[in-house]
Amino acid sequence: MSATYVLPMRDEYTPDQSDVESVTGQAWTDARVLPGPFAEITFATALTDNQLSGLRALCNASDETSAFIVSRAQIALDLNNAYLLLDAPTAEQAIAQVGALTQLVSSLIRLAARQNGA
Repeated sequence: MSATYVLPMRDEYTPDQSDVESVTGQAWTDARVLPGPFAEITFATALTDNQLSGLRALCNASDETSAFIVSRAQIALDLNNAYLLLDAPTAEQAIAQVGALTQLVSSLIRLAARQNGA
């Protein structure tokens, strides 16, 4: 069952699919910007409280979002260190690791661009 959320946004920020997926773990099925500005985002399934909290922080694009992304970066570094200690990672593990790091790096680049006015 799909679930739709309407969230306030900062004027200069519109979340993109990869940002949303990096904080919720889900791709949206539909999204649009409403007057206000608000984001209306629909997912295939309802979000957990933690996912919704991350999505709210993302749409707000506040300092809370920066802290959230930085904390995710630290977790990713810890997981990457554990991955690097594997003797022989499987192809599936390698693909998952590259995907996770790519999402995180994209989020960090967007965060840096926003903080530098880009």
